[in-house]
Amino acid sequence: MGFSSPTANLETSQATQTSSTNYGKSPTSFTTITQVILVGCLALVSLTGNSTVCILMKRFKSIRTIPNMFLANLAIVDMFNILINLPLFTIVGVLEFEETLHGRWVSLAVASAQNLFNVLKITSMVVTMTDRYIAISWGLRYYIRKTKAKAAIALCVVWLLSITITLPWVILASQIDLGDVPTYKYRIAYFNEISRTASFFIYLMFGLVTTLLSVLTYCSYRLKSKSFAKLCKEKHDSQETQLDRARTRSEVQAAWTIGLTIAAYILCYVPCILYAAVGPKELLNSNEIKWFGFAAPYFLYFSSGCNPLIYLVRTTRFRAAVKQLLKNPFGSDDVNLEKPRGLINNVYKVKGVFKQHRRIEITPLPASLKKQNFMTLNVRKGVK
Repeated sequence: MGFSSPTANLETSQATQTSSTNYGKSPTSFTTITQVILVGCLALVSLTGNSTVCILMKRFKSIRTIPNMFLANLAIVDMFNILINLPLFTIVGVLEFEETLHGRWVSLAVASAQNLFNVLKITSMVVTMTDRYIAISWGLRYYIRKTKAKAAIALCVVWLLSITITLPWVILASQIDLGDVPTYKYRIAYFNEISRTASFFIYLMFGLVTTLLSVLTYCSYRLKSKSFAKLCKEKHDSQETQLDRARTRSEVQAAWTIGLTIAAYILCYVPCILYAAVGPKELLNSNEIKWFGFAAPYFLYFSSGCNPLIYLVRTTRFRAAVKQLLKNPFGSDDVNLEKPRGLINNVYKVKGVFKQHRRIEITPLPASLKKQNFMTLNVRKGVK
């Protein structure tokens, strides 16, 4: 992927932002105040949106689905990223209090936190996209076998894997000792000594895996569509096939939503790529250096606020849940829709414990609920 190599310069663009502004015009108080306001708005939108996703998972039982568990995990990662790393960026990158953060261990802690949450976000998106691919390609087999306990284990693996990936970087970076100098000087040293290669490898793998999953998901959907069309043409469009087709449409909508979050994440790297490509030396005579240096890291955090907005636009049930939460925040009623669709929907429910392969009996819901396009899978031991 083309974005892999330039984004490896993220640490340099952030680290040199403060020092590079000293070459150009001194930033005005108006510029600083404006940037502080923008950072505050970003923090407010991101924390409100991502915390709302977690609150909805707690409040409404019908949206406690396995796909939404992955989305809630991504929301938690974004909240930690905003709460921990955005204030540090504001202190050093916006207010330019370079001497506030200094020293070997403080610099190591700051850089480690930024790297950890970046890796966490990448692995979370990859696992979420993998879940959508398997859901589309395996169909009902995946739906029957998946459980919330397995999803919870997968999320634990995501966190452990991210920590494992970050740990070698932390060990190597801890060997660098420049004395009691500002953090941004350590960041330059970290990048030159370690992160140039590590970042390139991580983002290259992310790009390749994401592309591969996208292609596989598309191919699986095309095969499913051809299979459904063939069954319909041969007039073998059974109730089970209709259910599988409805489920596949829902999973594809979910995959598109996840794809949009990944696309937003990549697009938010564009200012950083441009900043790293141009470099501070080429910006010495520019009055906009303060804004250019601000935009590069700012838009990386901006992606944390995009995801809840994407869910709000893409999913009917998410919008309905938000409205119901605002209307009755402390109630116990569930989300009610006339025609549910999209990412947070349950296309059908599976009842039963699966210790081995069972045959499936498909039972439509009562006529009063048919308008909601819901069907129930009652799986009973011994059904033949």
